[in-house]
Amino acid sequence: MKRIFVCLCIFGLLTLQTKAEEVDYVQQEEVEEGNIEEYSVNGTECDTNVLENDYLVEDEQGANDLSNNIIVESNEELNVQNYLISDEIDYEINANSSTAELQATSSYKDDYENNDTFENAYNYSWTKPVSTVLRSRGQLYSLGMRTGGLYSSEDEDWFKADYRSGETVFVDLRNIGHKNINIALFDQEKNILWDSNNDLKFEGRPEKYFDFHVRKTGTYYIKIYTLGDLPEPNYYFYFGLKNNQKFEYRVQMQGSQISQDKTFSARETDFTAIFPKSAKAASMFLSPKIGNIQLTEMTIRINRISYTTKDMDGRLMGISGANLYGNCTVEGRLPVGNTGIAYYAPVCSGFFTCSMEPYPGNEL
Repeated sequence: MKRIFVCLCIFGLLTLQTKAEEVDYVQQEEVEEGNIEEYSVNGTECDTNVLENDYLVEDEQGANDLSNNIIVESNEELNVQNYLISDEIDYEINANSSTAELQATSSYKDDYENNDTFENAYNYSWTKPVSTVLRSRGQLYSLGMRTGGLYSSEDEDWFKADYRSGETVFVDLRNIGHKNINIALFDQEKNILWDSNNDLKFEGRPEKYFDFHVRKTGTYYIKIYTLGDLPEPNYYFYFGLKNNQKFEYRVQMQGSQISQDKTFSARETDFTAIFPKSAKAASMFLSPKIGNIQLTEMTIRINRISYTTKDMDGRLMGISGANLYGNCTVEGRLPVGNTGIAYYAPVCSGFFTCSMEPYPGNEL
């Protein structure tokens, strides 16, 4: 009796395995030649914000390489301390401290040392931005920002830049958590023009900023300093012109279903969750293919205004100056001879301009 039961169990398992293999085979069945399978660019839909572990992915491709569509699964929020976590931080006990406090030492190389005094201030025009490509709202945190480090309570970092009368300069310090790290602005006679430490509204704030309206052409200086706390890992700062700053973007769009003679605006992409409020398009491209199929027409609709292209490279016409802060849908049309319904989820790329502002949520 036991042998019969065992045999029946084995037979049942073999039958289930055969059915599973049949189902798998059916799912992999190829579409007839001339028809189109459902596609999405690079395979998946996703959102692109700050990573769950609260740091940003470095762009390993060149800033002008629009073919690399990097997708990052993430959530939108920074961590509760409001700074980006780095893997390059070690911690050590300061044995000379009476409180044996925990201090941070970073392996990040500060390219701007030795800039510890007014006289040795580093020229801001020689600094390098942390990021110039926007793929998500979270990346606004580092977009256009520079980075430096304070390695002791006595360390100061000085930077200088030349500005003309009538210009507006955005002075910003972030990635400091809620620590007592500050930024101050000076003229070339060493007169202090503004200091975040003297501005009570910034006490304990994760970002400190100031719009400086230049009255007199000359050289201006900023000093970044600590009143005992050290940044984790490195602070971000900005000391440049506020308006009409130009950056690149690469955004994965939500998909729409399309066919040879119909377009369907199925899902919206919320550009307000990606671009700053001041963002204006300088140029825009939509990836013009689904697999190996070249689309004959692509349309994007932003804030109820449509922009269409029939160019082979996917360039949208007349979009320069368009407001990017709004909801957006995409459409497309298949070439003659291709039947069926396809799923069109292009990457939207190009350049935009904006004003430099505090990170959304940090405004006062």
